[in-house]
Amino acid sequence: MRLEVVDAISAHPLPEMLKAGLKVTINSDDPSFFGSYVNDNFWQCHTQIGLSEDDLVTIARNSFLGSFLPAQQAAQLADSVDAYAAAFGKQAGRCRPCMRTMSACTRLL
Repeated sequence: MRLEVVDAISAHPLPEMLKAGLKVTINSDDPSFFGSYVNDNFWQCHTQIGLSEDDLVTIARNSFLGSFLPAQQAAQLADSVDAYAAAFGKQAGRCRPCMRTMSACTRLL
């Protein structure tokens, strides 16, 4: 928001970018300047843009697959994201990003 590319986070085209197949990531390049950390940015994308749990898992995977890590290490870390998401998803009836019951989740879908 500090860069003023969009007026509000809810207007960000990130969902359309994902649907178009772009390998997007969510980052926090300079938290002291921009005022938020990567967890905050994921949370905002969940609650304000309405990204689903699967979208957030995809984005977390993209962060490793799009990095400068050796391909094998990036793939292993991406697989660890899948394993974590699968384990977290076993807590039936709860939203994985916020761990609230699905009926109490505040995301805007």
